[in-house]
Amino acid sequence: MRQTKTEILSYCILWKSRLAWLAAKGPDGASLGYDVQMRKRIEGVAQDWIGAGETVALTKVVDGLSAGTFYDVRVRAWA
Repeated sequence: MRQTKTEILSYCILWKSRLAWLAAKGPDGASLGYDVQMRKRIEGVAQDWIGAGETVALTKVVDGLSAGTFYDVRVRAWA
């Protein structure tokens, strides 16, 4: 009987999520932009904040997320 070797290929699926928030009020009705930042929590320990991008919309799609990982997200408005 001929034996065959079974190879298991592992791969990473890049997860993404759509974030959404309420509009902030700018000074004197100024148009606002939003700075989106996020950080991972590894074994409950918060890591450094990283920029996820800037937008003038009230939503942002972030990708490259790891399955089973908790994230903190903050959105700051700027005029």
